[in-house]
Amino acid sequence: MFSVKRKTARKGISFSALMLAFILTFVGCASTPSEDSDSNADNYSTYRNLTEGLNANPIAEKITDYNFTTAIKNYSAKLCGSASFGSSNSVISPVALLSITSLAVNGADTVTQQELLDFLGISGSISDLNEYLATYVSYLKRNEKLTLSGAFWINNSSDSISVSESFLKINADYYGASGYTFDSQNSFFNDYLLEWAKSEAKLPDFSLDSTLYDTQSVSVASSLYGSITWETPFVFSEKSVFFSADGEKETTFITSDSAYQLDISGAKGFAKEMSNGCTFVALLPDEGVSLASVASTVSGMKVSGLLDYETENSITVKIPQFRISGATDYSKLMVKAGLITPFRTGENVLSALAVTPVQLYIGNLINANVFSFGSGGINAPDADVTFKTEEATESAPAPDETVTEEPINENVLEFNRPFLYFVFDSNNVPVYMGSYISP
Repeated sequence: MFSVKRKTARKGISFSALMLAFILTFVGCASTPSEDSDSNADNYSTYRNLTEGLNANPIAEKITDYNFTTAIKNYSAKLCGSASFGSSNSVISPVALLSITSLAVNGADTVTQQELLDFLGISGSISDLNEYLATYVSYLKRNEKLTLSGAFWINNSSDSISVSESFLKINADYYGASGYTFDSQNSFFNDYLLEWAKSEAKLPDFSLDSTLYDTQSVSVASSLYGSITWETPFVFSEKSVFFSADGEKETTFITSDSAYQLDISGAKGFAKEMSNGCTFVALLPDEGVSLASVASTVSGMKVSGLLDYETENSITVKIPQFRISGATDYSKLMVKAGLITPFRTGENVLSALAVTPVQLYIGNLINANVFSFGSGGINAPDADVTFKTEEATESAPAPDETVTEEPINENVLEFNRPFLYFVFDSNNVPVYMGSYISP
């Protein structure tokens, strides 16, 4: 067990003791999106559920100590520094990406597995990593109310792939992802991805960046979802102008006087506490400074170092409400960050995943998320706040509620142009990061 304290923290934040062993509840069934996807146990060329009926066994907890959380923070910093922030609204869950990548690498040879461990800076074996991640994901669900969902699909158009039972057992015990094979010649992978997102990841509608799929490869997807409310609510809303790259746009801004100031090189920002110990952070680049430059600075600070720059000075902030929904392939981002071999085409990278020798690799690394930021919190119902504009007064709270009509501080930090944002868990591990570019 361990406790992490911020240099300027207003209260100690510690990782809750994980006292009880747990069993990952495994659910491996999903409805199929089309008539040609009916399951047939004797024919791998049709859509087939590999994980239905498999049960998870009790596992030993691997307490997520300082070394593990440091490894995740460093890995998140690599993603932050490698991401192409600035082209569109985005949301990435580093934890979800790491979990589903680690699952796939369990089907790789020992050299590829060691590359992942070295990339993360974790000493030990792939089994240690499995135990760490299973324990951490269980903690997020229990303490932070954040649930991770995962799935993998194997293109078996050649009708020659027999999946290893040992790989499926590792998945059931530690990851609980749904697994399928299908024939890309007869089925459209995007349909399966959308069906998984709606039925298992519990995500509403979202769009795909492009047509996803590569022949005879493994596609993996993950999502992190949960509702988190503010510790202190926002005080009012109003319509205002956001200056995006494609012009001025009017949108709804919300205001808080319970944020704490952040100052880093090239940007100003704030940190705001959430009810479950999480912290929301937003960074506004200085005039003439790009989002990419700020992301590079943040990655050099190892991301979690942002909270070391938090001061006791409260600040009033004005920031847009927004919602980002989508599924994006981050395989190129992971390669850019330094993890290369699992995504190498034309080689039998995932040699332990299939019983028969085939050239399998990770073709798509998909992170699907819905991230709603508003007066209620993250993915939370909107709270009642006082609107400054007369036409919005119908949303005002009941008379017995106390609402501040105006900001306390005269100096208001207004996020009226593209910015970066992060959500940290109670141990300063980033569970979300992204960019807001335009309403």
